[in-house]
Amino acid sequence: MTSEKSINIYFSIGLVSVLLSFISLAFLNFSLFTNSMLTIAYPLPILTIILSIIALLNKESRKYGLYGLGFTLFTFVFLVLVVVMELNINYHP
Repeated sequence: MTSEKSINIYFSIGLVSVLLSFISLAFLNFSLFTNSMLTIAYPLPILTIILSIIALLNKESRKYGLYGLGFTLFTFVFLVLVVVMELNINYHP
């Protein structure tokens, strides 16, 4: 079976994935308010997806992995919708 130390590692990875997804949402919110694109925020969702998938491997940390994955997928869907709407409005400059 799994040891207590590996369960704590998966639990920590799940919490870090949720924290990174909140940070990426905060960067997205800040960039929308200031009309600037923060280049430091680009690798955060990819790292969050990787950590969330790792957290999904353990039963005790699965809910944190799902939360991190859900928030990150929301960020990607929101960005795609914003780009599509922006192209729709300013299609002919």
